[in-house]
Amino acid sequence: MKRKILLSVTAALLALVLCAAFTACTMTEKDPSKIDEKAELTGAGILAENGTWYDLSLDKAEKLFSMVKNLGELNGEALDVAISGSSTIKTTYDYSFKLAYQSGNFFVRKKSEFTYNVGERFVRTYTDGKVNERYNEDKLVVKRALSKDTATLSKEQLALVQEIFESVNAEIMSNAFEKVASDARAAGYSVEEIAKDTLADKLIDILGSSPLYADENLLKGYTIVTGDGENHIFLCASLEWAEELDSWRDTDRVGRVFYIAGSYADTIKTTLTE
Repeated sequence: MKRKILLSVTAALLALVLCAAFTACTMTEKDPSKIDEKAELTGAGILAENGTWYDLSLDKAEKLFSMVKNLGELNGEALDVAISGSSTIKTTYDYSFKLAYQSGNFFVRKKSEFTYNVGERFVRTYTDGKVNERYNEDKLVVKRALSKDTATLSKEQLALVQEIFESVNAEIMSNAFEKVASDARAAGYSVEEIAKDTLADKLIDILGSSPLYADENLLKGYTIVTGDGENHIFLCASLEWAEELDSWRDTDRVGRVFYIAGSYADTIKTTLTE
């Protein structure tokens, strides 16, 4: 009887020791270049056009993870820093995505999570008005506390990133655009869809003129009538064309959706960025 009790106590203690060892040996990898070939993806997300992070589907996530693993050793670079009293800097990226993954075994496990940025736009503005700019469309950047790790993507790798982001953003922004209309209807406002073949004409009526290729790049539009009058919202075929329209005329915009609205503009923006 005593022997059975002793064995039971020993087994329980051994289980506790193993659990403690498992917890104690779970580490965080801080070097994005160190990816075990057998590492398993545990999560992925992208920063969409509307400034919100969204979970990525498994098939798209695995494609990005495979691409990152094939980059090999990343290059170390110093972070760009502003010169106090002399210059300011602004760095933006065309695309940003997160990958979380883990590797190891029962006793030693490593967990990793990094944000990968693609397409670096850098602007340094000096107090005397001089501006230095650079843009690397194919540059991948992982920022660390005091440095950054970089790589140059091949044409195929860059095309993969662009394809994934375009397909996801097109769906996200289309859904958000439609939600603006459905929420307005639910709130009791009049919502009328603008006929496809009159979208450019409607834009001319509102703004007085229309940018080039409006017929090709305006996909859909709604007129929403609220207490303070008419509000108009349009879905564009691409972010690039929406940005061109934005530079051509000062309108409110979130990603590839732009709108001309009164006090209802805040409600539209909130819906588009949810």
